[in-house]
Amino acid sequence: MKKTIIILGCVVSFFLSTAYAQDSGFYIGAGGSYALESFDVEDSDDLESMGLKMDFGNSYGLNLKAGYCFSELFALEFNFDYLPSFEWDDRGSYQGFAIAVDSELKLMTYMLAGKLSPDFGFKKVKPYILAGIGMMDGDIDMSVSASGYGASASTSASESDSDLCSKFGLGMDFYINDNVSLDFEGSYVLGFNDMDGMDYFHFTLGIAYHF
Repeated sequence: MKKTIIILGCVVSFFLSTAYAQDSGFYIGAGGSYALESFDVEDSDDLESMGLKMDFGNSYGLNLKAGYCFSELFALEFNFDYLPSFEWDDRGSYQGFAIAVDSELKLMTYMLAGKLSPDFGFKKVKPYILAGIGMMDGDIDMSVSASGYGASASTSASESDSDLCSKFGLGMDFYINDNVSLDFEGSYVLGFNDMDGMDYFHFTLGIAYHF
């Protein structure tokens, strides 16, 4: 057992010290993502009187990126994130009428982020911290229906907004070879002004090609 642990330690040390990490140059990447909503949305008195609570679900998404490594320590990266399905479905009642609400919120962000990779002596595994700023676009589609006393009615509406946003987080790049890396990143995204309150935790897993 002791010999196995020693051998495993040597293998891991060799694996982490092999020089693959990119010193400089362009890269592009793509991956999947998942967002845990942390929206700061206040319920109105009208919603509460109907037994409704505005509570959106989480969303899967798509992440695309392109960046440039200025050195092993710093990279500048453009990110596009598409999160199509924050859903809020609820049922309530008002004066004998059954109320049904079905809505879907789509968010897109376009951000420029700086990545700082402290030198821990690893070459194939590069942890990093990041911070970014950009724009957030939001589109919401909502339908409301009411039925009771032999009558029913429904209406629908759509609204779009866009404004500034930012993010900060941690990640790790894992280099398979000189040109290909896998990456995992966790960040917190905040919306401002017209998108104030549209905050969420964002996790991405992707692959990148380094030129």
